Amino acid sequence: MKIEIEDSLNHLNSYPELAKEKLLKVFSLIESEIYLSPADVYETVEIGIESEKFYGEKLTDGDIVNILELMKNDFGFVENWKRLSKTKEFGKGFGIYIPCDQLERFRKFGKILEEEIKKYKNNIENKGLKIVNEISGFPEFTEMPPQIIWGDIIIPIPPASIQFCVCKVLFAKELGEVVSWDEVAEEFDGDDSQETSWRAVYDAVRLVNKKVKDKTGKIIFKTHRKSFSMIT
Repeated sequence: MKIEIEDSLNHLNSYPELAKEKLLKVFSLIESEIYLSPADVYETVEIGIESEKFYGEKLTDGDIVNILELMKNDFGFVENWKRLSKTKEFGKGFGIYIPCDQLERFRKFGKILEEEIKKYKNNIENKGLKIVNEISGFPEFTEMPPQIIWGDIIIPIPPASIQFCVCKVLFAKELGEVVSWDEVAEEFDGDDSQETSWRAVYDAVRLVNKKVKDKTGKIIFKTHRKSFSMIT
């Protein structure tokens, strides 16, 4: 079922800020092509965008596919999309099909998304926090002393705590690699007793995210029901 424009802000608030920024990048690339298409002639606008344009915005194939599926299944802006093979005139990329009767909704939602991101960044700046895009490098975790270091920002983590084990386990994984809660619990318990519950691990992940967000405006862990992964 399509999400109405007036409900889109509530829906957007369920996404991390980084995901919203990626969503806006895809919106902007598509919209730039819409203006070049004869939308008043056809029932559907057919757009071809080369992958390199997406890559230039630091978007991965996974980002592109997820966002196009979101536009198709959740918002109904996109009727369909497909991968396009490389030709003499066109590099490999994506074909995107938008019904003309959805163009107004598409553009209106893009404006809402842009305003939401501007409002968020202004709020961060007013609080005197740093926006992650301005922080160099990636976050790191050190055990001695226990802390997350991101650029010149330091976030202390309690030693010998579940938060400490969350960081130790997740920072040792590849970006996006999913970790089950019981791996963190085993790291904390030190044996097979599994006295630590999944809820305790989940709460620890949220606490770490809150500490990072309080200083940077961003979270670093994503929850997948009873598992977690690094998202930045």
